Amino acid sequence: MRIHGFLFFAVLAGCASDVDPPIAAEPEVDVSPPPKETAPNPPPKETRQAPPAKPSALDGWRLPGSTAALDTPCTSPAVPEKGAMPLCNESGKIAMEARGQALGNQVKPPCSMRTIDGEKAHGSLMDMRTICVDGDHLLVSSLCLYCRTLDAGSAYHVRLSSMGPAQHAWLHSVLALAKDDEKPTTAEGWRRFAEKAKPDEKR
Repeated sequence: MRIHGFLFFAVLAGCASDVDPPIAAEPEVDVSPPPKETAPNPPPKETRQAPPAKPSALDGWRLPGSTAALDTPCTSPAVPEKGAMPLCNESGKIAMEARGQALGNQVKPPCSMRTIDGEKAHGSLMDMRTICVDGDHLLVSSLCLYCRTLDAGSAYHVRLSSMGPAQHAWLHSVLALAKDDEKPTTAEGWRRFAEKAKPDEKR
């Protein structure tokens, strides 16, 4: 019996050796396309901002006897009626303050006023027109030379960065500028115009 049992297990072992070994599974290959390379985000565009205005002796100064302070909310429409004084700009704030008298001997602003050449202003023999630009501020004064009233005329204090077309046109009229090529319409234009004026030696 032991011999027969040994032979039986030997036959089973031989049969098992004749069986082919199992085939190893091939590794799965990823056939999906490679991810697309994304371009790096471009750097943010630099936005140009207007350079800040230089400090001025007129910062915080107010024209004596003026109608309203600069940069305060307007109570009148931004587009005034024809012939009305344009105190407000398109943003609804005061861009120009006015005074019913010229900047004569009684009012001396902290700014060097310059006299506009008579050739640039029509009818200047009757009036003396002076101007000053300091930082973001513009001062304009028109003094009647043949009036009996002391300091007869008008004066205006304007913030250059707040001016609109209405304020430019009004000051062109005050200064009696006749030629279009001599009428400033920008802050830099007013600065160049003031530099050409004659310094007032009396102040």
